[in-house]
Amino acid sequence: MFLIGGIASLIATMILYQIIPSGNGVDLWSAIAIGFIEETAKLLIIGYFINSFRLNYIFNGLLIGACVGAGFAVFETSGYTGEFGLVTLFVRSWQAIGTHTIWSAIIGAAIVLAKEGRQPVQGKTMVRPKFLRFYVLAVLLHAAWDWEIPIPIVSDFDLQKWLIIIVGWVAIFVLIDAGLREVRTLQGQHIIN
Repeated sequence: MFLIGGIASLIATMILYQIIPSGNGVDLWSAIAIGFIEETAKLLIIGYFINSFRLNYIFNGLLIGACVGAGFAVFETSGYTGEFGLVTLFVRSWQAIGTHTIWSAIIGAAIVLAKEGRQPVQGKTMVRPKFLRFYVLAVLLHAAWDWEIPIPIVSDFDLQKWLIIIVGWVAIFVLIDAGLREVRTLQGQHIIN
C-alpha cells in the first residue's frame, strides 16, 4: 500500500497538475491550488484502497491514509532531493511529522467516518459534512505549509510549520478518539472481543 499508493497518488497528482493550473506555490492562491491538487489525488487512491479492502472502521481509514501519504512523501522528497540536494532530505525528514502522512491519515479516517455503514465509498460520501470538514482542513493545512507568509518572524523560526504540525495532530487525536469510541461501541455489541 505504501509503495503502490505512493506511486499511484503521485501519478494522479501529475495528471491533476496538467488539468488544474497551480502557479508558483508560494502565493496564497497557488498554495491552495497545490493543496487541493495533491490532497485530492491522494484522496482518490485512499478511497480506492478503502473500497478494495471493504474497510469500515475509522482506524482502518487512518492507517490506509497514513500509508498512502507516507509513500507519496517519500517519492516527492526523492524528487526534491535529486533537484535541490541532500539538505532537502534532512529538512523534509523533520518536517515529515506534520505533512503528507498526517494530512492523508486525516482524509482516510474522514472517508470512513462519512461512509454509511458497510456501503462502498461513493461520490455522495465526499459531499457529507463529516468528510468535507476534514478534507478542507487537510487542504488548508497543506496550503498553509506551502504558502510563504509575508511575516518574517514566522518564517525565521518556523513558527508557521510548528503551528500547522500542532493543528494537524489535534485533528489526528480527534479522529483517534472517534476510532476509540467506535471500538468501544463495537465491543459493547460483541462484534469485537
